[in-house]
Amino acid sequence: MVPEALFFSAILFVIGVVGVLTRRNAIIIFMCVELMLNAVNLSFIGFSRLYGASGQVFVIFVMSVAAAEAAVGLAIIIAIFRHHETVDLKNINLLKGWCSNCPWPNRVECIRLPAPSPSWCGCCRYCR
Repeated sequence: MVPEALFFSAILFVIGVVGVLTRRNAIIIFMCVELMLNAVNLSFIGFSRLYGASGQVFVIFVMSVAAAEAAVGLAIIIAIFRHHETVDLKNINLLKGWCSNCPWPNRVECIRLPAPSPSWCGCCRYCR
């Protein structure tokens, strides 16, 4: 029982890691992280066969952390979707802020302009 559980746990974990490293969609990455957490749960259950019920206790803790992560993660994904209208993480760089060269004091003005103009600085996230 334990070798089979660890084998399937390793397969699930590798699928999750490959998904996190290769995908750009935030929802797919989020599901791959959940898959990795479930792989860890499966290995805890497998080891609980050998070492007692302590593995099952850890599974309860991991499941509670996964539930909290699901709630916070989905809230972040919804906020990103409302701001950028996509969940593709390729062009999302939320940590870049305003630069000193940006001519627009208000983000709404910068977004509402129809086409890039020469007055755009191009180095902050609102002028791209």
